[in-house]
Amino acid sequence: MVKVRIELVQDYGPRKGQVLSGVVVGADYDSLLKAVQNKLQLKKKELELVTLCCVDFTGTHVLPKGDLTESLHNASRVVVYNSMPADVLRSHDCQSLPDATSQLKLTKKVQHAVDKLHLVPAGRGSLSARSRPNPETLLALQRHKGVTALVTLLRDGEGSGAAAMLGKACERLGLKWCHAPVAGPREMAMIGSGNAKLTPENLESFNKVHQVAEWLQSGGENVVVHCAAGLHRTGIFLYILLRELGQLPADALEQIRLMRPETADEFTRLNFQSKAEGIVSLMGSRSQDGSSVPPSGVEVVEKRRLGVRARGG
Repeated sequence: MVKVRIELVQDYGPRKGQVLSGVVVGADYDSLLKAVQNKLQLKKKELELVTLCCVDFTGTHVLPKGDLTESLHNASRVVVYNSMPADVLRSHDCQSLPDATSQLKLTKKVQHAVDKLHLVPAGRGSLSARSRPNPETLLALQRHKGVTALVTLLRDGEGSGAAAMLGKACERLGLKWCHAPVAGPREMAMIGSGNAKLTPENLESFNKVHQVAEWLQSGGENVVVHCAAGLHRTGIFLYILLRELGQLPADALEQIRLMRPETADEFTRLNFQSKAEGIVSLMGSRSQDGSSVPPSGVEVVEKRRLGVRARGG
């Protein structure tokens, strides 16, 4: 059985609002209910009136009976209610419950993420860059910065399925999401001399700049691009995107610097620009005349070279 470490909050009685941290439970309703009974010292009659809700980045949600692996994770906050019968509570919009949702205040780390995000005009919208956000940070960026779309460059198996988790978070928050999985810069031979080596999958992901450019031009979206650290893949994708939007090379690099100086610094330090220009030319030549001949500095390969692992963000 999957076990998770959660926080318990009792929302009634003399212990109302008290947080019990580090409670380890099995990720199913019966195990959770038993832990609630033991930790809060509830009698059987009291337990029958209890309704368990999970407070996450989107609000407060009644926990159903059965398997809770989709609802509970480490650091989840479970609020115990008995102010009304469970069947009545379930008929209400739990996201409107003030006591639980008011506990979702910005931590110092999340506040720092909000303060550090710089949206720069692009098309009719704006564009920015950062490292991989968690769902709570994503919610804060939506509420406090007006972010409306996310571009994720992580591959499917990267970061314990972080891309899929962010896709679900965007769906719940009503954000647009573009998944454009890209290999690390070493794996694509973006670092050092020689041609850049792109698989068809990498090229397909870079071609998604057309979709993001359409969001910016037509919908005026506020878009955040990220990989793992928000440095290497993010800088390459942003540069290609800005060139797609009509920016000159020097202006594109300056725009990235305004968004996130450390991303621009890495882009410059590792001399990505010439090979990124090759990718821009490759995408342009194929979109205009269907040519399969890559421009100078770029090589399209069918399979990634074995033994080379992706590094960097």
